[in-house]
Amino acid sequence: MGLNKEPKNNIKIILLIILTLFILYILHISIGSYFGVESEGKYDNESPEIGFQVDYLSKILTVDSIYPESKDFYWNDITVASGNATLPYDTIDKGDQITNCEGEIKLVYELTGATIWEGEFS
Repeated sequence: MGLNKEPKNNIKIILLIILTLFILYILHISIGSYFGVESEGKYDNESPEIGFQVDYLSKILTVDSIYPESKDFYWNDITVASGNATLPYDTIDKGDQITNCEGEIKLVYELTGATIWEGEFS
């Protein structure tokens, strides 16, 4: 009789471990979403904060800083809402230059509608 109970006990233990892991996973998702903590998509609805060095003589904006640094932002998500300027391509990196700036420039991050930079070149 002792041999018969051993496999049943092993199955019960395995099922209990699986059930515990499942409950812990559900709690992790529930608590994480309640407190706004997510591992992926943390900055999906956040606009970049981009600092620029302005050269009014050459009519160039040079990227000086980007926040948050842990996420990639792309130039094709930024539009020149007013004025004229030539934007780079690909990801936004420190040292990138916006050239041919003319008039009252307004750069807008399309995904959130936030203004990234405003200024006037004459």
